[in-house]
Amino acid sequence: MPIGCCNGSGRVSAPGSGPLCARSRAGALTMGDLVRLQVMSELAVRRLTRRRAATLLWLSERQIRRLYHAFRRHGAQALASRRRGRLEG
Repeated sequence: MPIGCCNGSGRVSAPGSGPLCARSRAGALTMGDLVRLQVMSELAVRRLTRRRAATLLWLSERQIRRLYHAFRRHGAQALASRRRGRLEG
């Protein structure tokens, strides 16, 4: 499935209304988050191995396991940084 705001019918839906358009507290997913979402989706249907996913995202296999677990439990929103929107300090 390509990255975008598709509602499954092949048509583009309103922003924020589909599973690929999940919103975090600070706003929409970034392009990096969408890449992570695409990789996690591929991992879920077993088109990718954890090792290949780690290589694609420049992460360790352990981090891929952690991300995938969060993705399975909380969906796309789990892939967004929880620090986004917070003040430094």
